[in-house]
Amino acid sequence: MKKVKYLLGIGILILACVIGFLSLSKKQIKESANAYIRMYMNPESHVPKQLSYTEKEYASILKKMEDIQSKQFETYFKDSGLPITKTQLHDIYEAYQSALKSLDYHLSIKRNGSGKATISIRCRQIDLEKLEDTATKHSLAIIEEQKITTLKEAAQIFVSELTTGLENHTPKGEEKTIQISWTKKDGSWKPEDIDTFIQEMHDLTITKLE
Repeated sequence: MKKVKYLLGIGILILACVIGFLSLSKKQIKESANAYIRMYMNPESHVPKQLSYTEKEYASILKKMEDIQSKQFETYFKDSGLPITKTQLHDIYEAYQSALKSLDYHLSIKRNGSGKATISIRCRQIDLEKLEDTATKHSLAIIEEQKITTLKEAAQIFVSELTTGLENHTPKGEEKTIQISWTKKDGSWKPEDIDTFIQEMHDLTITKLE
């Protein structure tokens, strides 16, 4: 009888240790996921050390973020036949970053064995199509009123209206959910592929312009 109690006690102790380890690990994953999401939505709020990156590595990630986030706008202007400068493109990027700060998100975690996890992130999207429609209407009214005759001036007005819309954005778009693979590397949890994470976050947070 004593032996049975002893074995049961050992079993309970082991189970408690396992549960405690899994709870700690899940907490670490959640903290990591929150840090990376905040990095995307507000890169100025972070320093590289919080994400185990060197200054050079972090700068490279921020550059990738701007490239991916700006590409959609650059393609839109090109397809529309409107000229846009690098400065104007950066202004739109900055306005988009401002809009990101207004987004709330929810996440859940699923462990996939040792050193692997799946992060589900859900948030309400920035309705870029609606912002584009509003910016277009306002721009056309200004162009007509001021009798604008060049594409360069027209594009400048549109950029101004679009950036204003982004800066004053209130998230009312549909909710969307993505799943991203998380892994434990060098003792810390992080996205399995940072480029995929950035692209997925972009697709999650803003609607596409057709």
